[in-house]
Amino acid sequence: MSLSKRSSTRALVVLGFLLAACGSPASQNFFGSGASTGAGATTAQAGTNNGVSGGAQGGAFGQGGSVAQAGSTAQAGSLGQAGAGQAGSTAQGGSAAGGTSSQGGAGGSPPVDCATACAGLGTCQADVCVIDCTMPGTCATQVKCPPGAACRVICGGQSSCASGVDCSQASSCNIQCTGPSSCLNGLQCGGSSCTIDCATEAACNTQITCSAQACTVHCNSKQACSSKVLCAEGSGTCDVECNAESACGSGVESDAATKTTIQCSGMGACPAPVSCKGGDCGVDCGDNSCLSGVCCNAASCSVQGKPNMCQQ
Repeated sequence: MSLSKRSSTRALVVLGFLLAACGSPASQNFFGSGASTGAGATTAQAGTNNGVSGGAQGGAFGQGGSVAQAGSTAQAGSLGQAGAGQAGSTAQGGSAAGGTSSQGGAGGSPPVDCATACAGLGTCQADVCVIDCTMPGTCATQVKCPPGAACRVICGGQSSCASGVDCSQASSCNIQCTGPSSCLNGLQCGGSSCTIDCATEAACNTQITCSAQACTVHCNSKQACSSKVLCAEGSGTCDVECNAESACGSGVESDAATKTTIQCSGMGACPAPVSCKGGDCGVDCGDNSCLSGVCCNAASCSVQGKPNMCQQ
């Protein structure tokens, strides 16, 4: 047999052996031994992950040029795996980001739809739920503002809002007690801001409690706010005016964290103790007002018209 024919025959036998070996488990050890040729490493690259790993080992141990090429092929495989890994990470990241966004939406409590929240209570005007109690004797049961919505309650009729107003869960509050003897039996408010106006004689005759970030209470009518006015713990600022005769009959107490301003300029206003604490407190007492004294325990105190009984 001629030399060329012998070479061809040997090549076919070797090729057949290699093709058979590729499908067997032993091929992984074979290609990972470092003795594989470049063609073998390429075949390993096209195989399973274990084959790629074997090719990488071949590249690591072999010194020949063909094995070095196998190492390059294994590196390409590694790059492919890295790309796949990155893609997987990206997919996971996208999933995680989606979950975070969803949780954020739930935790962020998206704005309440005013029309929906206010249905059956009042009317929605410029995203404020307005509850109208302007007729005498209206809103005899306690008025409750819808949670999460801005709320304005108008107690304009005589003896309206007779069971009080609960605005503690609203995003902001504006309570107008403009009817004679209106807003009895307690007022509560919270949210970002709360303004209460007790504008007629004997209005707001039971305790007012404000826990909003900014509390403003006006008791500027005779005998208005006859019970305690309280800016509760959790409130940020507190501004109380008792600028009418005998207003704020049961005193004023402020636990506001940042700043408190209390004016008792009406004749005989604030006859019960006036007290405050927090960061800064200013109390101004007119003639014959603050008869039970003032106690300021704030970090900074300014008391006018009366001595500070708690001066350190």
